Amino acid sequence: MRATILVMALSAAAPIALHAAVALGQEVNLSGQVQVGPSPSPPPPPVYTAPPPPPVYSAPPAYPVTTVQPLSHAPRWMHEGFYLRAAIGGGGMSAATTTDLDSVELGRTYGGGVATNLAIGGAVARGVVVAGDYTSQFAFRPRQRVNGVVTTADTDLTLHTLGVMVDWFPAPSGGFHVSGSLAFAALEVSDQGGVSRDTEFGGSLSLGVGYDFWIARKWSLGALLRLTGASVRTDNGTNTSSVTGVTTVGTRDEVGAASLMFSVLYY
Repeated sequence: MRATILVMALSAAAPIALHAAVALGQEVNLSGQVQVGPSPSPPPPPVYTAPPPPPVYSAPPAYPVTTVQPLSHAPRWMHEGFYLRAAIGGGGMSAATTTDLDSVELGRTYGGGVATNLAIGGAVARGVVVAGDYTSQFAFRPRQRVNGVVTTADTDLTLHTLGVMVDWFPAPSGGFHVSGSLAFAALEVSDQGGVSRDTEFGGSLSLGVGYDFWIARKWSLGALLRLTGASVRTDNGTNTSSVTGVTTVGTRDEVGAASLMFSVLYY
């Protein structure tokens, strides 16, 4: 009897305890056992992850810019060192016979022919050359005027000069140049066969101007204008000019020559 009453009392108290446990946050398992402690939290919702950004477009690298330098009209070679010039061309020459007493012209011989020049030396400063210089100016069958009478001479004249020349290039890389020469002079009179009849000696002064065009390093081609003045006299023991044949006291011949030559220069 007592056991039956105890069972009934426990059965009536069980639902009350269950509701109390739920109210207190305790978990009750299916077997009716109460788990002491808070109920586990529900799982978190899935986190949204943004998709990766699209690839960033980058421009291709720029090609390097190449600057083309304009070609100069002449290469920047410099005139320096060893100097060698050879030139050939033509020109005219005139020899006037005068005396030491006055400058009265007693006769004149004039004509034209081949002219040559050879100079060898070297630079002594920037654009400045000192060289040994040889020139020759030829007059073939010149005309001769004595006492107003003009005839054709039966001789040829050749003016030789040998001396020292200074050639100056204002721009060492350019072609323009100016030269001057102080030299010994010899005026040779020869017959038509080339046999020398007589030679008169003296001194000469020459001035030149020209322009050379570069064709390679050290090498140039150009033109040379040259003017020469000389004063010579015979040494044959007489007072007779070997050029005009005039005889007087203190005879001398004043020579003027001009030539235009094509030149080859190594410098």
